[in-house]
Amino acid sequence: MNNKKHIHLKVLSPLCIGNDQAETLSPYTDFVVSEEEDQIHYIDKREFEFALVSQNRVDEFAQQISGNIDNNRSLFRLREFITHTLAYELEEISRQTLPNFGVRNGERQQIKATLKSGSQPYISGSTLKGAIRTALLHHWLETTDEGNKLMDQGQEFLIQAYNTINSSKLEYQYNELRDLQSRRKRGQRLERFELYRMWDLDKEIKEVIKKLLDESKLFGLINDRDNQRPPISQFLQVSDTVPFGADRLAIFQAHRVRLAPLNRRGRKGSNIPEPREAIIRGSETSFSIGLRPEIQASKLGHLFAQHPDSLLDIIRKWSKACIGLELYHLDEAYEMPSKGARATLREFYGKLYEGAEKGKTYLRLGRGKTYYENSLGVALMNYAEDHLSDEDDEQFPPEDFRTFRKYALGVSMRSDLFPITRSITTIGHQPMGWVELSV
Repeated sequence: MNNKKHIHLKVLSPLCIGNDQAETLSPYTDFVVSEEEDQIHYIDKREFEFALVSQNRVDEFAQQISGNIDNNRSLFRLREFITHTLAYELEEISRQTLPNFGVRNGERQQIKATLKSGSQPYISGSTLKGAIRTALLHHWLETTDEGNKLMDQGQEFLIQAYNTINSSKLEYQYNELRDLQSRRKRGQRLERFELYRMWDLDKEIKEVIKKLLDESKLFGLINDRDNQRPPISQFLQVSDTVPFGADRLAIFQAHRVRLAPLNRRGRKGSNIPEPREAIIRGSETSFSIGLRPEIQASKLGHLFAQHPDSLLDIIRKWSKACIGLELYHLDEAYEMPSKGARATLREFYGKLYEGAEKGKTYLRLGRGKTYYENSLGVALMNYAEDHLSDEDDEQFPPEDFRTFRKYALGVSMRSDLFPITRSITTIGHQPMGWVELSV
């Protein structure tokens, strides 16, 4: 049986895939913003080095970068050095020129690059697998007999999580830890035994949360042959995508917006822009999904063998739940400081939701994902609402999930909106990372 399925992928919003292989580009050595600010020129390192050496300006270049410092930042401008000192046109010394959406001259910010093979961007199989795996885990928890058994009977971490977190012991430890951390943050000197206590409490609570959210309890391990729960994630094989063309890249300035205004005690902080290299909307590619032979006889194997539409339907339902939750948050964010961003985001997610209802499959990848798109939070929240909350509890999210959220993530019980910020592009207010899958 040929168990490999080919999936078509279309980018719906700027997509940046970052990992250890993706580089960070410096405004002092790697790129130049054009004078009109509509393009970014990537510097050809060999050509630049040749110009420095041939004109005997290596030391001058190094001195200008290190010697012109203001507020710990160099005031050196690479464009002026290239065009005036070296007397080169930018086009002569550029290896690639990309459209620029939002990065301005003089800001001197680093650009986070997306994953590429040479100059061609692509999406790694591990990135795709991680997102698909979350959708499969969510589906298994909510729809399969094994998942429902864990939910209903409380044999694994879900019931355990709420019972443990609601116990007085963990609550006491949590409050004690936060008190010690707060005192230290205010500049109070802690005794040595208090420091050790703070470190031990922090480690203990993190260990509890880690055990409660151990996904191997749901799916078992590869060598756990007696366990009937399918180890989906270990046996799922996802390829890298076919690389996109180098012309499918652009630079987008991204920043974070709040869903709610800061309260009087809130610290303003700094909204630092995040320039990112991203694959542009409308770009298309493909990848393949397969199963190792060990799992072909399982329920997932039979489902997968029928048609890839079955797998895409699982992803569609998962993403539809996340999209619906995002629309709920935006509807509740009626005091959102950025009114333009709110309107644009509501329109974007509204169209996605309509598409999902008509059978289209969406998935979010890379930078921009929120807690719910990157965890089992939706399943946990639904379970708390359906099985743990009182019938009179009309608040959303339900109290039991808020309790879990407080200890696992440090979120206030009073917070209706979570997470409170979103990463979007400065031009167009686009959320990042949404793609459409089809066969």
